[in-house]
Amino acid sequence: MKINTKIILSFFLTVTVPVTLALLCLFILLNLQKGILEETYNIEIDNVSEIFETTVLLDKICESAMDEVINEEAYLLDEDSLDVINANLEKRYSFLIILRDGEIYYQGDDSVTQKLIDALPSYDDLSDETALKNYYLVENGTQYLVKARRILFPAGRYGKALGGVLVIVSKTDSALKEVTVLSVECIAIFLLVMILTGVCLTLWLHRSIVKPLNYLEKSANRIATGDLDFKIVSKGDDEFGDLTKSFESMRGKLKEYVDKKVQYEVDSRELLTNISHDLKTPLTSIKGYVEGLLDGVADTQEKRDKYLQTIYNKSKDMDRLIGEVTLFSKLDTGDVPYNFEKIDIDGFLSELCTEWKFDLEEKNIFVQYENNLSGRVMIKGDVEKLIRVVNNIIGNSVKYLDKDEGHIHITLEDIGESVKITIADNGKGIEKENLELIFERFYRTDASRNSKQGGSGIGLAIVKKIIEQHDGRVWAESEVNEGTAIVFTLQKAASQPDE
Repeated sequence: MKINTKIILSFFLTVTVPVTLALLCLFILLNLQKGILEETYNIEIDNVSEIFETTVLLDKICESAMDEVINEEAYLLDEDSLDVINANLEKRYSFLIILRDGEIYYQGDDSVTQKLIDALPSYDDLSDETALKNYYLVENGTQYLVKARRILFPAGRYGKALGGVLVIVSKTDSALKEVTVLSVECIAIFLLVMILTGVCLTLWLHRSIVKPLNYLEKSANRIATGDLDFKIVSKGDDEFGDLTKSFESMRGKLKEYVDKKVQYEVDSRELLTNISHDLKTPLTSIKGYVEGLLDGVADTQEKRDKYLQTIYNKSKDMDRLIGEVTLFSKLDTGDVPYNFEKIDIDGFLSELCTEWKFDLEEKNIFVQYENNLSGRVMIKGDVEKLIRVVNNIIGNSVKYLDKDEGHIHITLEDIGESVKITIADNGKGIEKENLELIFERFYRTDASRNSKQGGSGIGLAIVKKIIEQHDGRVWAESEVNEGTAIVFTLQKAASQPDE
């Protein structure tokens, strides 16, 4: 999920979740409170909204209390019993007043002023014993709800029947304890829901934003200290996931660069070591022959000519080695320009094979060329570099031929979008585990043999570099004591001539 979507969703959840949960809890709480009020005060609440209407609740509570007093004829009881009834009324936020024959018979609250008592209805103000009258009286800024009902004291007890008024008085501004508690509970629930929603959203955002940031920070710190041997794992499909992938790509490229740099330093040291080794042999030989000349060991013209020819040949070997090392170094760094053009591959190989035939026949080495193409095929390549490839491979074969009669067979084949050239000999062959290694610079399967034959150890490495720059492949196939074949492919030119 994208960060922008998360922000929008978190805003939506911040608004809707608390409201939804609060309303749900409020609905449950109100219905529970409604049942408690109905059971406690013996009233019937038509709608949960009446819970917060104090006046309506008090009216119903007073009416219920009035019915209980009337039904039990509590007004006929003694004062102690009336105190008990009044105490129960106080729990209902009300108190009892009984008027008998216009005089106060019982007063449940001593703080009631005379003015309030004078405002109470008389027996004659009420129409009949069954009618319940509601009054609202205001005294000292306080509003009272007065419920009054006409009653009759029997004659048997007082000599004659006396009229009276049963009054239950409630302060309309008195908040029910249950309503107050309910209000506090509603506020508490809303706050709790807000806090829980905030905590959940914070944890969610922390998990999806802060945690990935911390992970990336730790990864960046490891990279900054040079530790690249770990993997930065992407754990999401949001922007942080994309950023993590970018970090991993950066780490991978840095590691690749560092590894290449380390390998380059190793190769450079190896290169210097091998150059020093390969130059030391001809230099030692040259030094020995020069000393022989200076010391007069070569005391005949024939010996002097032989010494000079050997010095010349060793110098040529050194010059060739330096040239190959220089070329390989330029190929390795990409400093060698390529002049690609369309080449008739059959004509190119035929001409090279003809040159090698004349040079090698006197050494009892025979070169054969076989063209298996069905027509003329053009390839795209650099003529000079491809000549170097063929010459290096054939030269390498010639150096290591161990048979009295040597054979080098060159085959040209069509393999679809490319051509395959195979240069095979009947030499000693190479162990299978060494086939991939022969294209590494200065690699020698037989160091003494290479030194004896004057090989630089980078001829096939140059071949590999050049073929790869032509978008081709090169590999070796060999059987010990039977011979070795160097195979490489070259891509055809984009457009071919009509056959």
